[in-house]
Amino acid sequence: MSAPAAFGVPLPVISAVCRQVAASGKLLHLDVAELNPEFDVDGRTARVAARLINTLLG
Repeated sequence: MSAPAAFGVPLPVISAVCRQVAASGKLLHLDVAELNPEFDVDGRTARVAARLINTLLG
């Protein structure tokens, strides 16, 4: 892992926040940072990022 977070925020919480932000209609900018394919086991981080971006952009 490139930047492990032992006490990170669980994905269901992040997904819920993304849904609320998307529903608010107030999202103006979006940035995806620190996605390193070399350390992305089976592309799982890329898939999660894509799902979250899809949620935010509706």
